[in-house]
Amino acid sequence: MDCTISRIVAGQREPLYTLARTVVPPVVRFWVRLECRGMEHLPDGPAIVAANHLSYFDPVCLGSCLHEAGRKVQFLAKSELYRNPVLGWVLRGAQQIPVYRESRDAAKALDAAVRALDRGATVVVYPEGTTTKNPDFSPLRPKNGVARLALLTGAPVVPVGQWGAHLLFAQGRIGPFRRGIRVVMSAGPPLPMDRDPSMPRDRIKAETARVWDAITEQIAVAKLGWEPPAWYRPAARAHGR
Repeated sequence: MDCTISRIVAGQREPLYTLARTVVPPVVRFWVRLECRGMEHLPDGPAIVAANHLSYFDPVCLGSCLHEAGRKVQFLAKSELYRNPVLGWVLRGAQQIPVYRESRDAAKALDAAVRALDRGATVVVYPEGTTTKNPDFSPLRPKNGVARLALLTGAPVVPVGQWGAHLLFAQGRIGPFRRGIRVVMSAGPPLPMDRDPSMPRDRIKAETARVWDAITEQIAVAKLGWEPPAWYRPAARAHGR
C-alpha cells in the first residue's frame, strides 16, 4: 500500500483526526502569519520531526505546516494533557501518543511511536519534553527520547526550528488574543539514522547532540529578520522573575 492510499484509509478510520486537519490549519492561518519553510526536506515514508518547544500554541502551527505538506502527523504529548476531559478526548480521537514521563508507563510512548512509524506516519517529538521555562525562550537541555526512537526504527530525523509562537500561550501565560503575529517554522535537511536497537549509551548521547545541533541551527534561521508586532510588550514570566 503506497503512502497516498494509506493516508486515505487512515483518514476514513480516524474521523476526528480528519476533522482536525480540516479545521485547524485555516484557523491558525487566520490568527497568525504562519511561514512554513523547508517542508520540501520531508522525506518520503516515515519520518521523525524534532523541534524546539516554545508555547502551547506551537504544536498547531507545526501540525498545520506538516499537514499542508501532505503528512499524517502524530505528536508525542505529555500525559497530563489527557486529564482534561475535552482535550483528552480530542487527542485520543486523533490518535496522538501520550507520554507518561518518569513512570512505569514511560516505555509505552516509545512503543506507540515505533508502531506509528512502521505505518508510515510522521511522528513529532519535542526533545526538551516540555515548553521552555527560560525567560528568553532559549531551549532547555534535550532529553534522549528522539535518539532512542530513531535508533530503534532507523527513521530519518527532520530538525525544525521555530520562532514567534512564544508570543502566544507561553508557559504560565494565556493569550494575547491578538492577530497577525509572525510565526516561522524552519525545517532542515533530514538527518539519516542507522538502525541500532542495541543503542549503546555513547551512541544515544552522540545522536541526541547531533539532532539538537541541527535544531539549534534552524532556530537561528527562523529568527533571522523576525520582529515582534508593535503592540507586543513582553510580560514577566512567573518562573523567570
